[in-house]
Amino acid sequence: MFFHFSGSLLVKLSLGFLLVVYLSVSCNKSFSDQGVKNMSDFCDISEDLSEFSNAVARLVGHDIDSSDIDILRNEFEVLKDEEVIDPFYSRTEKLRFITLVHNCTASDGVSYDLYIGALIDSLGDAVFSQNYIIYRSEDIVDGKRGFLFSRLFGGNDEYEKILSEIIVGKMSEDQLHSYMESIGCTIINDNLDGRYSISYLYSIDPKNDLASRLAGWNFSKKILVGFDDKGTVSEISVKEYNPY
Repeated sequence: MFFHFSGSLLVKLSLGFLLVVYLSVSCNKSFSDQGVKNMSDFCDISEDLSEFSNAVARLVGHDIDSSDIDILRNEFEVLKDEEVIDPFYSRTEKLRFITLVHNCTASDGVSYDLYIGALIDSLGDAVFSQNYIIYRSEDIVDGKRGFLFSRLFGGNDEYEKILSEIIVGKMSEDQLHSYMESIGCTIINDNLDGRYSISYLYSIDPKNDLASRLAGWNFSKKILVGFDDKGTVSEISVKEYNPY
């Protein structure tokens, strides 16, 4: 995530990833085209989730099965390997849940983790997987990296604290709106009271989110915002938003 399920249970789920020497000449060529010659250089890929996901797909394909895990685990740390229930797959059949992680340090000293989380059925076939690039909250608060919900494994309290550091006392309504759009939020103005003037929605598709699949819950976020009498953001609250 690994994720923060209803209070931090699965929020720090770990995922990660790696490559092994069995690749053919053509695969090695396509990988080196991205500036990565071997697994030790994986951190040389740009800090971009699409690039990371593309690299994983080039190495083991888009669907991660048990044989792919055997490749990936050779150099990356296995943080979790256990049986779980995925309600989107079956409410009775257990799946194997694996999370892998690889730590990188950028040229400016910022540390980040590459994660892979995978669900595999009893036959060893792929069910679902998700990739992440996760940063330390202090590096986001300090402005070393921009905030996105997908860049942290945290709960509502941590998201609220970080957004408050970035926004409260610093942004007008227009500035806030532009910023919230930039991090993937839309205005909903749902169930406002006198304390908050605007609310935003950060929406996810539960079927495409590993945390939601494992918890059987929609982890979309509702962000409530209040302003002072000068029109500057004075307060932010982050809550779960489940439309069902």
